[in-house]
Amino acid sequence: MEGRNMKVIYHCYGGSHSSVIAAAIHVGIIPYHLSPPKEAFFSCPLFDQCNPENHGTIHLVGIDEKGNEVYSMGCRGSFPLLKNTMQGILKIMRFDPHDIYFVDTLPYVNLEMRIGGFLSRQWGLISLGRPMVLRGSQKIFCDLVRLVEEVKGDLKKG
Repeated sequence: MEGRNMKVIYHCYGGSHSSVIAAAIHVGIIPYHLSPPKEAFFSCPLFDQCNPENHGTIHLVGIDEKGNEVYSMGCRGSFPLLKNTMQGILKIMRFDPHDIYFVDTLPYVNLEMRIGGFLSRQWGLISLGRPMVLRGSQKIFCDLVRLVEEVKGDLKKG
C-alpha cells in the first residue's frame, strides 16, 4: 500500500457517528492527543447528520498527510454486499480494488451511541439522542484513535 494513494473508507451502521469520528481523527480534524470536549465532535463533517436515505453514500472527509483520501459511509447491515458490488464495479472499470481500504467502526459503537443515534437520526429526537451520542462518542474516542493508528500503520506496511 505504501507508495500509492489509497482510498480509506470508514464505515458503520448509520454513517453519522463512529465512522465520521474515525475519519476526522485520521485527517486531523480532531487531534489524536485530545480528549475532546463534546463541541469537538461537531467539527466532524456529517456528525449526527446522516439519515437512512444517505446510507450507502460515500462522503469525502479529507486527505491525510500521505495523500490518502479518507471517507465515511453508513451501510446498515449491508456492508458485505456493498463491498462486493464496489469491488466488482472497480474491476469492470479496470481499477485496482486493492486501492480501497475498508475499515469497520461498528464494533466500537456502545449502547449509548446506538440508542442516542436511533433517537436522533431515526426518530428526529435530536434533543434526547444527541447528548447520548456525544457521551458515548467520548467514551470510545481512545479506541477510535487506536484504530486509526492501526490503519495508518497498515497503510505504511502495504
